[in-house]
Amino acid sequence: VAPVKAWAAPTAAGRRLGLTVPFGVQRAVKPMFAAGDASTAETLAVYPDGSAAVAMRKTGRSVSIFCGVPGLTPELMRLAARIAGVHLFTDIDCCIYANGPFVAMHSTKDGPIRINTGFRARVMNLLTEEDLGMGPIIDVKLKRGETRILRVRPGR
Repeated sequence: VAPVKAWAAPTAAGRRLGLTVPFGVQRAVKPMFAAGDASTAETLAVYPDGSAAVAMRKTGRSVSIFCGVPGLTPELMRLAARIAGVHLFTDIDCCIYANGPFVAMHSTKDGPIRINTGFRARVMNLLTEEDLGMGPIIDVKLKRGETRILRVRPGR
């Protein structure tokens, strides 16, 4: 395809799945690819010419996601992870590293970060030993650029 920009705007189907922000490159890129046979229901974002820039197809028990736009956004990555059944600790832009009972989080903005441990658990700041509360859902107060290392212990 040859749209004037490699820019993708979410469709109604894409917005229902969590894509809210247009993304890509505000200029033409060559070559450009589109999902030529994607239905309206499968098209999650479109180029300025209306062709399918991002599409998702379910075939039996598998799901395929096509993205012709340069650069994957955190929203699109979270969508793919949710569809694949991956546990997401948060639905906002925050760097999360998890291994066993340890969760490190690095904030990209000021404000509380709501995390989901995935199960009922006692959450504590590993370095200060401060008890942050009982999960699965808790808010951790962070400022932009701050990092916390948490210990998550299954609790009653």
